[in-house]
Amino acid sequence: SQSGFNKLVFGIGTRLLVQP
Repeated sequence: SQSGFNKLVFGIGTRLLVQP
């Protein structure tokens, strides 16, 4: 479960960084 949560947080962080 921790791996899934970490992946979710990583995905959200990447999206925020990608946003202009």
